[in-house]
Amino acid sequence: MILCIQTKDSLKMNEYTRYSQTATEAQELQKKIKEREKLLIKFLNFTLEILKEAGTETYYHEHDFHTNSNKELVDFYGFSFYGDFGQTEHGGNDIKISYRKKPVLSVYSQDTPFTPKDWRVKIFDNNITWQTMLFTIVEKKKTYIAKAVSLKEKGDKKEQKKQEKEKKNPWADIDILRKKAKALHLTI
Repeated sequence: MILCIQTKDSLKMNEYTRYSQTATEAQELQKKIKEREKLLIKFLNFTLEILKEAGTETYYHEHDFHTNSNKELVDFYGFSFYGDFGQTEHGGNDIKISYRKKPVLSVYSQDTPFTPKDWRVKIFDNNITWQTMLFTIVEKKKTYIAKAVSLKEKGDKKEQKKQEKEKKNPWADIDILRKKAKALHLTI
């Protein structure tokens, strides 16, 4: 039988080692948290900016004490950006990013601008591919936002031409109604 006797010095050494490991772990965690927050700030601010400049408004409703709006930019260099803003009279905003139709980031915040103190990160995909791609886009954001705005304007012009064409054709509405009726197997 082996008897192990600890002295006061060895107990102090064990406590010191445990404290040292905890302090090192705390420092590493603080560093990782700061890095993640810095990355999220870049991604979220970019998303807010690109949605503001080139996003399509999919929902807008003015309530008594707040305005709720949703914006999206779909399939922009493989990314889709979604924003749901002003959910209640006390705030509430969701930003979601998908990469190749897979959700990679979802963050809820009570306030805008997004600040780390009140974030609730719902999804953060640790795959480095989407992070690298989005980081590249964010680093050249002026160029990419200009491209997004240009694409939106082209899309708006196409829609405007389509509407003008329909206005010129007085039978366009009846043609659309006939197609719908036929699709529903209605007889005219």
